[in-house]
Amino acid sequence: MTQMSIKREVIKKIDHKLVEEIVEDELLERFKSCFQCGTCSGGCPSGRRTAMRTRDLIRQALAGLEDELLTSDLLWLCSTCYTCAERCPRNVPSTDIILKLRNLAAHKGLMRGPHIAVSKNLIATGHGVPIDNERWSNFRKSLKLSPLPPTVHSFPEALKEVQTIVKETGFEEMIAYGESIQKEMIKKDQEMAPQKIKALEDQLAKLKESQAPAKPAAQPQKPATAEAKPAKAAPKAAAAEAKPVKAAPKPAEIKTEKTQEKPAPSAQKSGKESSKKSGKDDGKKSKKEGGRK
Repeated sequence: MTQMSIKREVIKKIDHKLVEEIVEDELLERFKSCFQCGTCSGGCPSGRRTAMRTRDLIRQALAGLEDELLTSDLLWLCSTCYTCAERCPRNVPSTDIILKLRNLAAHKGLMRGPHIAVSKNLIATGHGVPIDNERWSNFRKSLKLSPLPPTVHSFPEALKEVQTIVKETGFEEMIAYGESIQKEMIKKDQEMAPQKIKALEDQLAKLKESQAPAKPAAQPQKPATAEAKPAKAAPKAAAAEAKPVKAAPKPAEIKTEKTQEKPAPSAQKSGKESSKKSGKDDGKKSKKEGGRK
């Protein structure tokens, strides 16, 4: 059986720069009080369907693993439901910390494609999720709401104000920067794909070798004995095999021969009766002859 080895992750150096950036916000001062109980991961709805673990994200942030954390796709799987923040026994604002980490990643251009698409939609329409078909308006009517929400859909003139705010804050430039970074990352992934595939194939080959059953040790060959039959004996055996074999008598013929040898039961009875009669006759004759004498 193969033995599995568990490698412990060792963090040689902790960079407190990321922690300081998070704690700059006064609302996130309790970030350092997390003691990794796992309540956040245990109640996370997103964690039930994805590989996201809130506790791991907080631990990586506390350890200052900036590159691993900000480039991870798991950071963007949080649905911001605030279940973790409500259940935390230490009142750590986990959801707000994740949002802060997303902002730091966005400023470095490390945004994901769906978020870039939503941001572009916001700039173009003034609404993150535009309602541009009758299905949504009918659905709102069924809930006794107005067909259009009180956003730029109801106030088209407000769209210019939204676009002005986006430009003043530099959000539009950040989206463009994030899009260029994403293209570079996709290009790198495509270049590294053959090497990653090769590494995975090597790991798979090693795993198969470790799981394969051990081959039995080769037994030493026995030396040839002097009593081995010479090769000339083979033709004799072949000649013996070539001799015709007498055909065995058929079962029917055997039965007929047996029936001829043994007399029928009726014949046996008649023979016994005749022998008895002859014996009686001989006895009578002998008596008569004795009387005469």
